Amino acid sequence: MGEVIAGVSLARITPPPVPSNFLFRDHLLAKFSNPEARTLFISAPSGYGKTTLAAQWAAQHPEETIWYTPGAGDSILEIYFHIVQAARKIIPDFAPWVQKMKKNEPDLKEFVVALANEFAQLDRQITIIFDHLDDLPKGSGQMSRMWAEHQPMNVRSVGIRRSMLTPELTELLVPSAQNYISAADMRLTSEEEVQIMETFGISASDVQSREILAKAQGWPSAFALLCKRLSGSKEEQLAARHFLVNLDGTNLLNKALTSLSDEERNFMKRLALLDIITPELAEAISQDPQAKIRLARLSFEGLYFNCINLDNEEYEMNGLIKEKFEAELAGDPAFKRDLQLLLAEIYSEKGDEISAVDIFQKMGRSDLAEPILKKIYAKLVYSGDHSRLTLWAKELAPQVAPTEIGEEIVLAFASLVMPKLEDAQIGLERLESVAKAAGLLDEVEIYRDIMKAKIAFSQGRLSDVKKIQSRYTEAKQLAMGEAKELVAAITRNASAAAFLLEDFETLSELTLMRPQLVSEFHPERFSKKPHSINGLYIFATGDFRQAREYAQNELQIASRLNLRGLYYPYESLYVLTETLRELGDVDGAITYAESALIEARSHELWPWVAGFQSKIAYCEFQRGNKTLAFEILRQTRDELLKNQVHSEGFRIIDEHELVIRSAAKDLSRGKELLARLPKTPTVEFILQANIYSKKSIRSTEEIAAIGEENIRTKLNKLILLAENSGSSSLAQEHAMAALRIGFEFGYQEIFLSRGDVFNQIILDLAATHSLVYLENLATLVRERSFKEVSDDRRLTSRELDILRNLATGRPLIQIAKSLHISQNTMKTHLRNVYRKLGADSRDSATKIARDQLLI
Repeated sequence: MGEVIAGVSLARITPPPVPSNFLFRDHLLAKFSNPEARTLFISAPSGYGKTTLAAQWAAQHPEETIWYTPGAGDSILEIYFHIVQAARKIIPDFAPWVQKMKKNEPDLKEFVVALANEFAQLDRQITIIFDHLDDLPKGSGQMSRMWAEHQPMNVRSVGIRRSMLTPELTELLVPSAQNYISAADMRLTSEEEVQIMETFGISASDVQSREILAKAQGWPSAFALLCKRLSGSKEEQLAARHFLVNLDGTNLLNKALTSLSDEERNFMKRLALLDIITPELAEAISQDPQAKIRLARLSFEGLYFNCINLDNEEYEMNGLIKEKFEAELAGDPAFKRDLQLLLAEIYSEKGDEISAVDIFQKMGRSDLAEPILKKIYAKLVYSGDHSRLTLWAKELAPQVAPTEIGEEIVLAFASLVMPKLEDAQIGLERLESVAKAAGLLDEVEIYRDIMKAKIAFSQGRLSDVKKIQSRYTEAKQLAMGEAKELVAAITRNASAAAFLLEDFETLSELTLMRPQLVSEFHPERFSKKPHSINGLYIFATGDFRQAREYAQNELQIASRLNLRGLYYPYESLYVLTETLRELGDVDGAITYAESALIEARSHELWPWVAGFQSKIAYCEFQRGNKTLAFEILRQTRDELLKNQVHSEGFRIIDEHELVIRSAAKDLSRGKELLARLPKTPTVEFILQANIYSKKSIRSTEEIAAIGEENIRTKLNKLILLAENSGSSSLAQEHAMAALRIGFEFGYQEIFLSRGDVFNQIILDLAATHSLVYLENLATLVRERSFKEVSDDRRLTSRELDILRNLATGRPLIQIAKSLHISQNTMKTHLRNVYRKLGADSRDSATKIARDQLLI
């Protein structure tokens, strides 16, 4: 190495030795050799193994590594002299001119350029590792910028810091996965944790030890220390179990926080009360206008905060650090109280009264919570928050049910919104028992009926739900005073039951009742609650377009109010599922159905499970997956049978199967279903459609006598008239009237599923009417007909062109010329057309093509 440059410390240009038992972290070491990263930064607190990781690299690549650990008193030139001396350890004659320049106090830029040129002339890759970059003297930013500007292509710089990147360094480097190793990257992987455990003789299957070790959250030093204690004496094992509180004398936590400024520590301390942190919330509680930037910066490494939802900008504080600040807050009760009151005020202003009450309850300030409880009761019910309803039952009772058993009523409602049907049944029994003992059975009748309606609906006893609702006549509701608003809960279940049973007369009556109920609702409790009865009724009348718009609006309201469980917007999702299926968007329909299914199944609302599963089956049939469709229906029956659902729940499945069988022309099973199903509007239409028995409708006069109660029945009647009219022109007239209704009110599939007769009418109309809606339907008819043909008999696009030209009557020579093909090629295609269609002449080919809806 020769003469040592004056002022250079050899100890600071020598990599530290790597412990023999230290874990080699190949996935991190690979970043040192990434050709895309000429600058690499490693930033993490003490205890993460940063320096040891770099020393591993140096030990593996001794002939290309230059090591330098700055000293706090080093000047800019002394830094470079150390680098030159370190280079001479692997290249003895490196930069012989340095001593001469040192004596003459060279210009810094001149020196940096000369040094960079010296490195550039080497025939090898060089990695310069700067350990403890935090110790670089102030004002070294100029040096960093100068080196970054002149750094040669064969040199890679690696910087190691305890603290995060400074703004100066961020200017030089846009951190990315290729050029930055953060504290989050330095955390142990599950495989590495197992390796360390095995080193200390701890079994990976030791559940108790794994639970304790999980507290380290992948922090290497903390994990190793815990392993050492768990493998030691009983006293050491006991110490390990208290490690989360003590954390080795808070040594590691303090090291993690030493790199933070007082301003940053105070910022984090104010956020320690929050479980989920947003920039808006952070700014409000910290009163720091730079909160968003500060939060993003502190979360970049994954040490202080973790981003848990990038789209919504949601963060959570590191668990160990959060507990550290919570302990500090506990030691300053006055500051903590002021912070809690501020946070409660922020939540209230945001409309999140539930979180505000949570804080008041934790403070033991029920007096502050009580004014809000009446306002949030409905929110707790609608969101299915049975835990808080149970927890706050005593405080809610005077606000919700001012009777001597008010607390029992609140607890009963808590059981009502619990996921399991059994919970609601137990809650009802308890309420009735307590009310009977207090002589208040009649006074709680409405509450009992709300629970009975929910239980009956879940069990599939849909007619019983309607009976419960029917007892609440207009006169009875008037006598109930303010309590009549509670009837709306029963009315909603009853309207869903009537809809699923296709009892549209009852549904109409409930729709007329709804405005009266809504007008009397307590403005704070119910004014924002979406009312889905109207949407169901509009859908039942056949106005699919308006029903879809109504449902989409209701869905937005439900999302804003966080409706869950019993009050999830099943009705709106059902309308959207069916209207999208009718428009041919089966993917969108299935997406809505599956989201509703998760909620309905988890809360054991079996009629909705039957309805949405049946819609998915219908969509699969529409896709052409007939076998899958019937398998879904079979599985749904098994599920309802297993849960002992009433026969009315099975009617929902049977009716959907009937519709699918009817479209599939499955006569035998269809007749069986028709025989046992009640004559709902859907069943009546299938009977009237004359699919199974030509004797059921003998003339168009008989069809003309069918009523036109709503859009759907009028549309069905026109379709039947078109299919059964002897005159082609009359058939087209009826079909055109039906298509106009379909276009106006959002129909498509009802026409495509009718079969060959109506499909041919569509094609004939499309040939003579230039309407986009009609042409789209004709295109879909041809596409579906084409898909049904086997591959060996399917016509190519060229053969279809020729077939359509044949139908015009033009001579073959003209057809060939218009298609720009020779007559011989034309004849070859024509032979293929005849073969695939089974035709023997031009006329027969044209007739078969028309029959198969190809033209």
